[in-house]
Amino acid sequence: MPKRGPRLNPDDPVQGLALELQRLRMHAGNPPLAELARKMSCSHSTVSAYLNSRRLPPPEQLKSFVLACNGDPAAWQSKLEDVHQQLNRLPAQETLGSTGHGQRGTRSGAAPGNDWIRSREVHGSPTVRRRRLAAQLGEIRESKGMSGDAVAKAPGWPTSKIGRYERGRGGLHPQEVERLLDYYEITGDRRALLVNLAEDAAQKGWWEDSANEIPADYQQFIGLEHEASSISIWHLDVVPGLLQTEGYARHIINSYSRVEPIAPALVERLVKVRMRRQQVLDRNPPLMLSIVLDESILRRQIGDELVMHQQLQRLAREADRPNLTLQILPLRTWHHVFGESFVIFSIDADGGAIPQNVVSIEHLKNDLSLEGERDTHLYEIAFQSLVNAALDPVSSQALILETAESYWSGPQ
Repeated sequence: MPKRGPRLNPDDPVQGLALELQRLRMHAGNPPLAELARKMSCSHSTVSAYLNSRRLPPPEQLKSFVLACNGDPAAWQSKLEDVHQQLNRLPAQETLGSTGHGQRGTRSGAAPGNDWIRSREVHGSPTVRRRRLAAQLGEIRESKGMSGDAVAKAPGWPTSKIGRYERGRGGLHPQEVERLLDYYEITGDRRALLVNLAEDAAQKGWWEDSANEIPADYQQFIGLEHEASSISIWHLDVVPGLLQTEGYARHIINSYSRVEPIAPALVERLVKVRMRRQQVLDRNPPLMLSIVLDESILRRQIGDELVMHQQLQRLAREADRPNLTLQILPLRTWHHVFGESFVIFSIDADGGAIPQNVVSIEHLKNDLSLEGERDTHLYEIAFQSLVNAALDPVSSQALILETAESYWSGPQ
C-alpha cells in the first residue's frame, strides 16, 4: 500500500531535507520516534521537529539520525551543507521552511542554524494561546511578589478572577490583559508580544462553536491536539479517537448514555466533532504520532462484527502513514506500566524554545492534565517502556490484519 506523505515543499531547502529524512526513516522500517530519540540522545519531540521541518538538525544530530536509519553519514552531511548554502543565498525575509500558507521566516546575520527558522503558527490553537498567556502573566505577577487576590482588587475584579485565569478556568479579554500590563508596568516589545498573544487567545477554535455541548475538559483536549507538533498515545481499552471509524465512534458515544443520558441528536453532533478532529492527521506541517495500543483493544467488541472489521482495517491502513508509528502491546508480553490510558502532547514553545509537554489522563467524567516537568517526564519514561515492550510497527500491522480476519470476518 503506498504511503501518504505530508504536503511539504520539496523545492524548499529545509522542507526538502525533512522529506528526505522521512523517506530514509521509512526505508529503515519506520522505527518509532522514541527509539530514534534514544539513539540520538534527544527527546522524541526534537526528532519530530526535524521530520516536519520545524528545525534544521545540527551535524551531530543528523549523523545520529542517519546511523539509526542505516544511512551513509557522509552523504547526508553533504546534503546538510547544500541546505546551508541555499539558505545563505536567500535574501532577508525570504521564506524558510515555508508551508505555502504565507508564513515567513527571518534570517539573522549569524551563521546558518536553527535560529534562522522562527516559530510558524500555521495550526495555532487559541486554547494553547490562553494557556501560554496565563502562564506568562502568572510569571510576571510572581516576579513582582504579588498575590492573585491583591492584583484582582486593583481593577475591582472578584478576588478569585486572577487565580482562576492562571489555572485555565477562566478567560480575559485583550483590554483586561492591557489593564494588567499597565498595573505590572510592562512596556516595549514584551508588552506588544503579550497583547498580540491576548488577541490570538481571544479567537475561537472550531470546537468552541459547540461549547454548550462539549465539556470544557474536552475542548481543552481538542485544543492541545490541534496545537501539538507530536502526540504519544497509550490506550488500554479503545481505539483512540483520531483513528476511530464513524461506526466505532458512534457506538462508543452511544454507550455513554447508559451512564449519563444523551439525546440522539447530540450523539450525532459528537460523532461529527470526533470525525472533524481527525483532520489534524493531514495537517501541514504534519502531526507526528506515536501510538501504542493494548492487544485487548483488537478483540474487545464495540458494535457488531462489521464495525470491528472496518475499524481494524482502518488501523492497518493508518499504520502506513509516514508520520504515524503504530505498535501493539501483546497480551502475552510482560511490561512494567500498569494504569490508565494517557496522552502526551508535545507543543512547540514560542521563539524556538524547548517544546513543552502536557499529559492528559482520561477518567470517566473528565480529563486530568499534568504540565510539571517531573510529572510529564515520568509519563515519557512510561511510554518509552511500553514502546520497548510492544511489537515493532510491521509486526503490529500484521497482527491487526490477522485479528481482523480471525475474529471479525463473519457475515459482512
